[in-house]
Amino acid sequence: MAPTFPRDASGIDGVSIVSIWIGWGSKEGALTLHEAQCQGQKMKALLQEVLDRARDPPLDSPTMDAFGISQAWLDETVADVMPTHGPPSPEQTALFAKAFTDVDVVSRALTACFNARWSDDFPMIRCTIHFKNGDEVAIKSESQSPFMLPVEVSIGGEGRVTFDPGLARAISAILPDGFLNKDRLGGSLFSNDLKNHVMHAIETRWDILECERKLGDQIVPVKEAFRISSARIVGLYRLGRGSEWGLIARLGRPDWPSQVVLDAFIGYNNGKLAPTRPLLQDAPIHVARVLGLRWLVEFLSKRPEATLTVHFSQDKSVEDEQFELFRDACAKANKPRVASLVAASLPDATHFTIAEGSQSLSSWFLLTDGRAVLWKFAGESVIGWQGAGIQRGTGHNVCCAVVSQAGQVEGDP
Repeated sequence: MAPTFPRDASGIDGVSIVSIWIGWGSKEGALTLHEAQCQGQKMKALLQEVLDRARDPPLDSPTMDAFGISQAWLDETVADVMPTHGPPSPEQTALFAKAFTDVDVVSRALTACFNARWSDDFPMIRCTIHFKNGDEVAIKSESQSPFMLPVEVSIGGEGRVTFDPGLARAISAILPDGFLNKDRLGGSLFSNDLKNHVMHAIETRWDILECERKLGDQIVPVKEAFRISSARIVGLYRLGRGSEWGLIARLGRPDWPSQVVLDAFIGYNNGKLAPTRPLLQDAPIHVARVLGLRWLVEFLSKRPEATLTVHFSQDKSVEDEQFELFRDACAKANKPRVASLVAASLPDATHFTIAEGSQSLSSWFLLTDGRAVLWKFAGESVIGWQGAGIQRGTGHNVCCAVVSQAGQVEGDP
């Protein structure tokens, strides 16, 4: 027979609580409440709330209703969680306000709050309620998520899991101020967590607006020439050049196939964007040349999930540091003549990559004579080729193979 769940806090003999946090270091807290403390008017009422919540039918997943999230709550809360860094532009403010007050967006964000995991942050709390008749109710959580949900409730060795934030709040209420994990259990950062996941949902559009805020009229020519699918101003470590700030953008155009992306980098320093003329004039030429490869276009038409990315940095497609890595790879593969072929096409050679969904990723150079060089790939095959001079090993497979204009692997030059 299943144990009867204790209903009345009057039967509580004591409560023991252990709380732990492990990350960069560790902390531990412990609290014991004896019978006299448990039967005090205020504490008894708090413990009764814990028992009532623990006895309720478990919530199998987080729901908007359980967390008190309604349209009214969103409308009231949005001003309190509005991002302030920057400060944001009016367009960014409007974007966030629209997202945070959209019930569907927030519902997805709520689910995401409880799917996230991270390292160096491992909390645990265990609350055991002892009864005079010998029964025990144990409530435990090791969750990183808001309210430390889900929590496990067990009595007599039988357990169940619930996402009830009311139970977490009830346990938090019996803990003294400053007690380890009290605020976390009480959901003190819940609104902020929800905001962060809403921000993640609008991150791409927010980043584009941030570039517009910082760059002003400087980005107008790029917007007029391309469709910007993503853009960020970031600091990168560039091989051979150290740290360098720049605009990284993924661009498209209506006259390009939807599978084609131009991945561009433009230097940025002291509020100034490097000249955009090479991007506007030269980068589309590189894309057009790659789209002139009939065998590649035919492959893309048969594989709608595949993506072709043409790379362009500052004023050329193949970066100097990148070519040095390729030349080293050719030397190790005993194919120095392949490196010479690419060198002869610089600075007009084109670097492009082909992603075949999640199955394969390959990196290529297009030469000025219309041939292509397969540098390396990861996955089972390259654009469906098996064998044909394409040797597979582990990780990134360095090939340094020359492919004819007809799409055939040539012998070593």
